[in-house]
Amino acid sequence: MFDKPIRLIAQVCCLCIAAPFSLGLGAEPSIESVWPPVAQRGTTFQLKITGGRLKNCRDLVFYSSELSCQKIDVISENELLATVAAAPECRLANEPFRVLSDHGFSELRTLRVSPFPVILSAAVAEVSASGSTRRGSRSEMADGVASMNQVDSTAGTRQRGSEKSSDSPAVEITQLNSTLCGVLSPGVIDRYTVRLEAGQRLTAEMDAVRLGGELLDTVIFIKDPDGKVVASADDDPLLRQDPVVSLRATTAGVYELSVHETNYGGGEKSFYALHVGDFPAPSVAYPAGGQLGTQCPVRFVNSVTTETRSVLLPTDIETVRRFQLFNGESDRGSPTAIPFRISDFPNAFEASDSSNDSVNEQLVPATLPIALNGILERAGDVDYFAIDLTETEPLRIELFAARVGSPIDGIVTVLDSQQQILASNDDWDTHDSRVEFTPLKAGRYYVSVRDKLLAGGPSHVYRAEVTRITPTLTAFLPRPDRTSQLHQTIAIPKGNRVLAKIGIRREFIDCDVEGELTGLPVGVHASPFSIPRDCFWIPTILEAGNQADLSAVLADIKVVGPSGEGVATGGFAQTVDLVAESADQLFTSTTVDRLPIAVTEAVPFRIDLVPPTVELARNGTLGIRVQISRENSFNEAVRVELPFLPPWISCEPFVVIPAKETTAVYELKAADRALPRTWPLVATARVDTVSAQADTTSIDGREVASQVVMLIIGPAPIDGKLDALDCEQGETLSVVCQLARKSPIRTSMLAELEGLPNRVVCQSATVDPDANQVHFKLVVAEDAPVGEFDQVQCRLTSTIEDQRVSFVLAANSRLTIASKGKLFRDSSGRVLSPLEALKQTQNSNR
Repeated sequence: MFDKPIRLIAQVCCLCIAAPFSLGLGAEPSIESVWPPVAQRGTTFQLKITGGRLKNCRDLVFYSSELSCQKIDVISENELLATVAAAPECRLANEPFRVLSDHGFSELRTLRVSPFPVILSAAVAEVSASGSTRRGSRSEMADGVASMNQVDSTAGTRQRGSEKSSDSPAVEITQLNSTLCGVLSPGVIDRYTVRLEAGQRLTAEMDAVRLGGELLDTVIFIKDPDGKVVASADDDPLLRQDPVVSLRATTAGVYELSVHETNYGGGEKSFYALHVGDFPAPSVAYPAGGQLGTQCPVRFVNSVTTETRSVLLPTDIETVRRFQLFNGESDRGSPTAIPFRISDFPNAFEASDSSNDSVNEQLVPATLPIALNGILERAGDVDYFAIDLTETEPLRIELFAARVGSPIDGIVTVLDSQQQILASNDDWDTHDSRVEFTPLKAGRYYVSVRDKLLAGGPSHVYRAEVTRITPTLTAFLPRPDRTSQLHQTIAIPKGNRVLAKIGIRREFIDCDVEGELTGLPVGVHASPFSIPRDCFWIPTILEAGNQADLSAVLADIKVVGPSGEGVATGGFAQTVDLVAESADQLFTSTTVDRLPIAVTEAVPFRIDLVPPTVELARNGTLGIRVQISRENSFNEAVRVELPFLPPWISCEPFVVIPAKETTAVYELKAADRALPRTWPLVATARVDTVSAQADTTSIDGREVASQVVMLIIGPAPIDGKLDALDCEQGETLSVVCQLARKSPIRTSMLAELEGLPNRVVCQSATVDPDANQVHFKLVVAEDAPVGEFDQVQCRLTSTIEDQRVSFVLAANSRLTIASKGKLFRDSSGRVLSPLEALKQTQNSNR
C-alpha cells in the first residue's frame, strides 16, 4: 500500500487553518460582514469589511480575473476599506473572494455583481481620502444613484426605536433598473415607491440568502396607487429562498414595494440587494440546455410572459465557463443568469402530441449520448422516452430540474423492453435524481420522468442527460465539518513546513492516484504525492524557503490514475458552504477550482520527527521522538499532534512539549488487527496557548509540520506462550512464559504480566538477550475474585536504538481462580474439571 519511495509521498504537511480553539490574533483574518454586498460591473468602488485580525491585511484575492483590488486601507484590527475595480465584461454572479493578510487567507465570502447602479438605501457615510465621514439620510440617498465610493460606516445599526414597521418612511426610487442595497432590522419593513405608467413593467428581484452572508428569508409586496396588494412573492424555484415579483401596471401612479423578513426578524448583518426595474423576471428556459456550438431556440417561461429567442451556444470549454443566459434585451436583461446546461449531447424532445405519456410504438428511440428534454405540463403527467442501447456498459441518467430553476422534485425510472423496472431514483445530492445502471443486454429501453407528487405546470421543465459512465477523479481538501470553512486554505510560514490534507474523490474508478500542486508561490516547494486506492486523503508537505517573499496564489492540483487501457485525469474542486442551518440544510454554497496558498511571516519554532528504525509490532507499542527547534528566545510550550495514523493504530490526542524543553515522545499503540504495511507519518505543532506564560498572540493558531517519516508495521520479533494459569485464593503460583525468537534482540527486556484481576499481583522480571523463557510469581490474595479472566498477557518492554518499544506475548491467556480447596489436579498437575474431579473422588473412595 504505502510501500513506495518517499518521493511519492510529499515531504511536507499543509497547514489546516487554525483550529477553533486556537484562533488568536495571530491567526488568519476573519470576515464578519461585507458592505455593500453588491457592486456594479464596470465601476470602481469601495467595500467596508468588518471582522477580526484585519490589521495586517494587504489584499483582496478574487477567484475571477475580472475583479481586482486596487487599494487596502486598514482602519483598525476589526475594520478595513478595500477599493475594488470590476471590469465592464464582469459576469453577473456572486464572485468569491478572500482577504489576505501576513498570516494567511480569510474564509471565503462572495460579492454580488449587478448590471445596475447601486443605491445604498440605508444611512451612508462618505469616506474621504482623509478618513472623515459625512452621514446622509435614506431620502437623501434616494434622490440619485449612490456612488460606490460611499460606504455605510454603521451598516446594520439603525435606530430601531425610531423606525418601526408601522411608520417606516418610504424611499422614492427615481431611477428604474437600479440595485437598492439595505439592511433589515428586527420588526422593520423597508418601503420604496416608484411612479409607473399604465402598461409599464415592474420587476423586483431579491438577493438576500444568495449573498452568502446570513439566512435572511425575505418577502416582497407590491401595492397599487389605491393601496391594494397586487403582487407578492416569498420563495421562488429559481432563486430558492429569495423572492422575485413582476407585473404590468394596470393604472398610472405611484406603486409601493415593501420588503421584510418572513417572520419580521433581521439583524445588524441582514443585508439585501433589491434589483428594481422594467427588466423581465428571471425564468426557466426550455430546453434547459443545448449542444456545444449549435444555434439553440430557447423559450423563456415566467409568470408574466413567454418568449422564444435563438441562442448561439459557445464552441469551446473556456467560453462555456463565461457563458450566461439572460431573458430579455441586452439593455434590460435580468440581473440573474438563467441556469443552462451546455454539453456535447444533442437534444431530444418529448412529443408535442402527448404520445410520450406512456410506453408505445410511437416513441422514436434515441441513441447515446443524448439529452432528453420535456415539460411536465399538467398534474399527473409522466413522460416516457425510448433509447436503443447497443452495448452493455454502465450508464448514467442524470436529471436537471431543481438545479435549473424548475419546481420539479423529479423521479427517474428505467424500464426494459417488457416494461419491467430496472432502476429508479428520487433524490441524489439535490432534489434531482440520478440513476446508474448496467444493461444486461443490448436492445430497447425506456426512461420515464415524473414529479414525486405528480405535480405539473408550464414551468415544470426538465433535462435528463443519458451517457456512458466515465471514471472521474477530483482533488479536494477534506473538512471536519461540512458547514465550516476550517482547513480550506494553506498558510506556510517562511522557512517552515505545513501539512496539506489532500483528498481524492473517485467515481467509477478504483486505483492509486498520483498528483502534484502547480502554480505555487515563488520559493515554495511541494513534492508530488500518491494516494493509494484504499485511502481518500494523504498528507502532503509544502515548504517555504527562508528567502521566500510574503505572497499568495490560487494554485492548481492535477491528479491522474490508470483507468482500463487509458488514464483518468482531474483537477481541484472545493465546495464551500456559505449559508446553512445544518449539514442537511444547505441554502447557499459555491464551488472554487483553485487552492489558496499563502507564504506568511515566520514563526519561532520548527518541528521534526526522528525517523523510527524499529518496526511497530502488532499488539505492541513504539515511542516516536518529536523534536522542537526554538528560535529568537522562544521558550513557550508547544502542542504536538499526529493527524494521520494507519488503521488500528492509536495514540494520545496530543502531547505538550513543556516550556524551554525541546523533545517529547509520542507512544503509538498497535491493535491486534493492525496490518503489516509502510505508512507515512507526520506531526504538526503550534504554541500551547493554555500554558503560555508570555504574550503569544502573534503566533496563536499558526501551525507547522514535520517532515514525513515512514512507519513500518510488522510482526513482533519474539513470540511466547504462558503455561496454564490455574490457582486458588491465597495461593502463590509459579508461572513460566516460553519464548520463541523470530529475530535477534540484542538488549535486555522488562517482562510484566498484564490483565490481572484485582488483588492478584505479579512482580516484573528481566529477560536476558539469549533467554528462552521468563519466570513470574503470581500472588493471589485470600479475597481475590473467583472466576475466569481471559485478558492476561505478557508484555516485554525495552529501549532499542534509543526507541522505547514493547511487544505483547501470549495475548488473551486465561487465568482461573477457584475458592480455597475447590481446585483439583491429577498426578501430573493438570487441573481437572468438576466432572473429572468428581470421578477421581469416587474412584479413590472405592
